[in-house]
Amino acid sequence: MPAASRLDSGRRRARVPPMKSPAALLFCLTAVSLSAATLQYESRSPSGEVQEQGSILFGSSALRIDHHEPGKPGESILYQAETDTVWLIDHDKKSYRQISKGEMDKLADSAAAALKEIDKHMAGLSPEQQALVKNMMGTPPTTESKPVAAAKATWVKSAAGDKVGDWLCDHYQSTLGNQTDQEAWTLPPATLGIGPDNLGTFQSLMTFFNSGFTRFMQSSPAGNIPAFAKIESDQALGLSGFPVKILGYQNGQPHDVWIVTSADKAPVPADQFAPPENYKKESLLPQQN
Repeated sequence: MPAASRLDSGRRRARVPPMKSPAALLFCLTAVSLSAATLQYESRSPSGEVQEQGSILFGSSALRIDHHEPGKPGESILYQAETDTVWLIDHDKKSYRQISKGEMDKLADSAAAALKEIDKHMAGLSPEQQALVKNMMGTPPTTESKPVAAAKATWVKSAAGDKVGDWLCDHYQSTLGNQTDQEAWTLPPATLGIGPDNLGTFQSLMTFFNSGFTRFMQSSPAGNIPAFAKIESDQALGLSGFPVKILGYQNGQPHDVWIVTSADKAPVPADQFAPPENYKKESLLPQQN
């Protein structure tokens, strides 16, 4: 599933999360989604304190992730698969930002062109001038920057029939190097009311998260991706099923917990997959003064 590299289980908050017609028309014509499920979840500290609460609403071609600290308004992430569009909603500010895959591609192209210009200008500076620029602005990104490859965790099934709430789950452990990295308890998606169309939508959102979009998410309050958000991409590494509990480790020791507290198979009203009408649309990128 539950921010765009390996789960960051050491943070206080888990940063944490596939329409033939235009979205507005879809919401007007569709009373409820064709296939739907709602999961309620919590993130807990090592001492058991609830640090974050939220929900995942699955539609046949739409998805909504709500998350908030106890007593605070929180944020939502909405996704529509057929238009490959994400909305980042800030309930405290009553505002939202919107980005489609096509718009993201254009932003990525612009960023790449800007990096080439940085390379060009930096190359023309003396070593002293380059040092001055880096001292004033930090090390600027360049097209020559090489991302560090994330280490791959290996998942191994360790037990079957472990109980999480009322569910009997398969239990998996992942190792990174020679240390336990995470544990996960999973169920067949259908047990939670999650159908193949829901899973396709969910996996499309994970693909969106793992694109260049993640760097823009970091500047948005609604960009905090819940802890489950990466785990779906670990299917090929031996993890099977949909997690209802994830135990994160820090320095080889059990740390925070992400857990599904309930699952509802009732249909979800389609307006839950659209920003509230009284919320203000903001620019995706911060405005320059």
